[in-house]
Amino acid sequence: MYPWWRVLSRALGATLPRMVRSLGRVLLPCLLACTSCGTPDQGSFESELDEPSWSRVGAAWIPRFTIDPDIDDDEPGGGVELAAELDDGEGLAISYGWEFPKDDPEQAFNLGLDGIVSHTEHRERRFGGEAEHLLMTVGPTLIGRFGRRDLAVRLSAGAGVGYALLDFSPGVGGLAFDDRDGFALTGRGGVALEVLQHAVVEVAVHAYGWGPLGETVATGGFLTLGGQLRF
Repeated sequence: MYPWWRVLSRALGATLPRMVRSLGRVLLPCLLACTSCGTPDQGSFESELDEPSWSRVGAAWIPRFTIDPDIDDDEPGGGVELAAELDDGEGLAISYGWEFPKDDPEQAFNLGLDGIVSHTEHRERRFGGEAEHLLMTVGPTLIGRFGRRDLAVRLSAGAGVGYALLDFSPGVGGLAFDDRDGFALTGRGGVALEVLQHAVVEVAVHAYGWGPLGETVATGGFLTLGGQLRF
């Protein structure tokens, strides 16, 4: 079993070039098409960059994280790509993001951009091996803020794209499943309490699916209990 930082390093080293090539095939035609749409007004672009924003850093406990093999009834054997049967796991998540606008604390709705990394540990039911799951995503968040300047309730909904890795260690008899990885899509919703504009305590529910392009290996969900600091 590798420490999580070695899992992250190995994941980036092994898959980043492939991810860049895949994204290039998708994004390059879009960028070429956009060049025919004209150049945005320079003054407008600079004013958006100068818009004051909150920075947010957070940490959360994951009390439950499920990993379920994806099943396709139209394929032989259900099209199962993940042979391991994993118990629910637990772990930690960290996040960093931005939130707009900053100047108006009475603003009812804010827009955010968040990067989230989660790490959980799981046990294989049949052979006793262990597995580590790493999920890294970035995406937009819509935040509804209701209350006063010094105390408010926050409702949020967001989505993300990124990368997932499932790293196995040997079980009984040295048997180990092959490591799996792929692109990830996530969705999340949360409720939080904001105190004095700077401290946020949040409960959130997340759902995800991941696999190589065109194929889903695993789906599942997890719960996070944590907090954020806004500055």
